[in-house]
Amino acid sequence: MANEIFDKVLAIGKIDEEWSVEEQTDDQIIFRGAFGHAAVSSDGKVTSKVTKYVEMLEAAIRGDELPVKPKAARSQENKAIVPNGVRKSQGEALVKPRAINTLSRDEIRKFTKCQDANDDEVDYFVEVCWRRGLNIFAGDAYLVKYGGKNPAASIIVSKEAFMKKAEQNPNFDGMDSGIILQIGDEIREIDGTFYMGNKSQIVGAWAKVYRKDRSHPSVAKVAFSEFKGQSHFWEGKPAVMINKVAEMTALRKAFPSDLGALYGAEECNVDLGIDPEKEVPSQ
Repeated sequence: MANEIFDKVLAIGKIDEEWSVEEQTDDQIIFRGAFGHAAVSSDGKVTSKVTKYVEMLEAAIRGDELPVKPKAARSQENKAIVPNGVRKSQGEALVKPRAINTLSRDEIRKFTKCQDANDDEVDYFVEVCWRRGLNIFAGDAYLVKYGGKNPAASIIVSKEAFMKKAEQNPNFDGMDSGIILQIGDEIREIDGTFYMGNKSQIVGAWAKVYRKDRSHPSVAKVAFSEFKGQSHFWEGKPAVMINKVAEMTALRKAFPSDLGALYGAEECNVDLGIDPEKEVPSQ
């Protein structure tokens, strides 16, 4: 029965330009598309936050005529800048987003506050945001230059974007995290970020991310000395900052297809002027 169900949903073909099988076991298949994920279990249950995916997969299982495929574009719920061709206009190439006003490269530079990024760096930033479903207007990603002389522009992703990507995966089953303290000669891992600064010293942080399809969590432990930055946030909220590093590391290990090669400001010692507890740019 399971093979018959899986054969039917696999026979649909590409629902959109990014549709592919991300994982397949005897118990389920997880698809990844332009709008998010969808899971089909061996008993025919379909799970997805994308209504069109559920409709098409359930129709395929029933043997019905498939409904109209969703357009290969971002929905209003998942707005992201998308390179829809490059058009020259008086020497300025325009990047056309879907469901958002047209942005030029200069407008992207201004919005991301990376005025000295070259055209190739801006184009790469747009491409990554599109393919990873990152919405720059929601503060998911930033284009920055840091470190050394004439550095290349880098993409920095917010912790909230990491969490959103994890929550879109039907196998995400929660996360635990905390900090690692030295109290006298004892090293102790505690939950959360509360500690008594006059009685203990922060030496690191830990995080565990759970997946429904894995028997063991993805674990990360990071050293405070390796990540401590010079910004006032690291000085004022060291526990929160190092905890975010551990959480992003664990999330990246748990969801490499969604978060691989993406890094946060706290991991790269970049000061975006964003409160680590609010993820909102400071004024």
